[in-house]
Amino acid sequence: MDCATHWRIQNRSNRSLRGYGEDSIIKNGGRGARMIGNFILTKDEIIHILVGQEGKKGKKNLKSAGGGGGTFVVRRNNTPLIIAGGGGGIKNMLEQHPGCDASINTTGNAGNNSPLGSGGIEGQGGLTNGVNSGGGGGGFHNNGHNATNSGKVKGEGGSGYLQGGKGGGFVGGFGGGGGLHFSNKGPGGGGGYTGGSGGANDDISCGGGGGSFNNGTNQQNECCYNSAGHGWILCSLPEPLRRYRYEDILIYRYTGGIFWRFLLRYLILPNLQEYFF
Repeated sequence: MDCATHWRIQNRSNRSLRGYGEDSIIKNGGRGARMIGNFILTKDEIIHILVGQEGKKGKKNLKSAGGGGGTFVVRRNNTPLIIAGGGGGIKNMLEQHPGCDASINTTGNAGNNSPLGSGGIEGQGGLTNGVNSGGGGGGFHNNGHNATNSGKVKGEGGSGYLQGGKGGGFVGGFGGGGGLHFSNKGPGGGGGYTGGSGGANDDISCGGGGGSFNNGTNQQNECCYNSAGHGWILCSLPEPLRRYRYEDILIYRYTGGIFWRFLLRYLILPNLQEYFF
């Protein structure tokens, strides 16, 4: 299921936006970024939302997976606000490796391969790593690169955000996740502002995590916030404006095969928001 929608701003407001990139469906896989920033949003402005999904497991090797999708919050004129990179897909990884995780910078990661792959730069899609690699992760501007052999696509790159954000064929996650090589050889790169590298056809390898972007103030950016799960988005009042009061919290999340939009109203206590989510 594709998790993309839009949100019309009801009143001009200062809001904290949190974007969470996808984490791998498999243990020791690439983990997504968490990006937080404050933004001034204008009444009747349209904000576009795309929530990244996990790459799926390969059919022939359940320890392999496609790349995960990035999570995007973008103005209607295609100006990005926050983008949280998704984690890279993996093949037989025995432990966590930082190259598989999303980057909190704008450059996609190279994965854990021999030789190393190459993530994209400046909003471009990730590259591949040989004819039997997975597809590169999609970036904001462009698709990830396809791994081809004898003129045929074997590992499909994830689509860029501006191209719709579809995951690459062979189990890439929505949000630009690169596809696993069709015969379960190389894993896919993660989607994001910049795509991660496709993973090589090694016994143990991973695609690179996607790059991230934050155009807000009071930024809090970190990788590897969760260990598993789809991406999500949270909109709330910024920290300095929180008091003992009722507050509306807007959440976009994909879970249980359903894309949810939550609007919660409850009494919120300062400095306790992390306990609620």
